[in-house]
Amino acid sequence: MTRTKTPVAYRRGAALITMVIALSVLSVMLSAIAWQLAAQRRMLERRFDREQAVWLARAGMERALARLVADPRGAAGETVELVPNSRLHVTVRREPGADDIFLVTSESRFPTDDLHPIARTETRRLRRVVEGAIAHIAILEGNKELEEASP
Repeated sequence: MTRTKTPVAYRRGAALITMVIALSVLSVMLSAIAWQLAAQRRMLERRFDREQAVWLARAGMERALARLVADPRGAAGETVELVPNSRLHVTVRREPGADDIFLVTSESRFPTDDLHPIARTETRRLRRVVEGAIAHIAILEGNKELEEASP
């Protein structure tokens, strides 16, 4: 005696197949959403790193300017870590033949523990002007926009 399938058994099989297909589509959609969220997070972290590198380069320039105003003989440059996982290298060079003109370069890298840290460089040519007992800095030339250096 052979048993024939009833219409209810066919419906159960069709419902099971429909459920497997629906769960497969749902899992693909959730995987795509998770991937996009992770990509967005990486993009935001990279944007934060770029901004941090820009502000570190500016801070290095400000440190050099303050030292030039205070005492140009003591402003030779430095390498410091202003914030964790950062590197700031500032160089101050006196222009040959001019005692009051300096070339200041501030290069920052952030984060230093990353495989591809963001590097920013700001360079300015400055003149230290003394009027009476007050010294100030005049910018002769320099980039207002910060340059991105390849790691």
